Amino acid sequence: MRVVFGEPEAGWLPVSISCDTGNLSFDASDIYPSLEMLITSLHALLLANEARTMIWNLEPAEYEFQFARNAENITLIVWEYADSRRSQSDGNLRLTTVCSYAQAALPFWRAIRGLQGRYNESEWQGRWSREFPVQSLEQWTLSLREQGLIA
Repeated sequence: MRVVFGEPEAGWLPVSISCDTGNLSFDASDIYPSLEMLITSLHALLLANEARTMIWNLEPAEYEFQFARNAENITLIVWEYADSRRSQSDGNLRLTTVCSYAQAALPFWRAIRGLQGRYNESEWQGRWSREFPVQSLEQWTLSLREQGLIA
């Protein structure tokens, strides 16, 4: 999997995800704490077999990322909805893939760390209007190191 976060500007963050089953590109709004939700979801999946959902708002559409871990595999299913009601009858399947935790999570971790390294705190808030989720990222990074997934 390959994940790229572009340059955030005026509350919008370009997101691009590529995997063997497809590609997805969109501009996410800062309405929701999406980076925080992404980090906490992937961190939780590192620690336990469970399912987590996080939302990217595209104003008015939304992408719902459904992550589920079963043993060593992560399943990612991405649904697109017309608006925040996320009615199942309105949902369009945009992407689905199954891979190892490292193959799924580490590209997101690298992309988030890349964002963190590009901007100081005031520059980031000027572009995204939310604080960068430093503490959550540090906790996830520590867990990734403890599991031997990063150096």
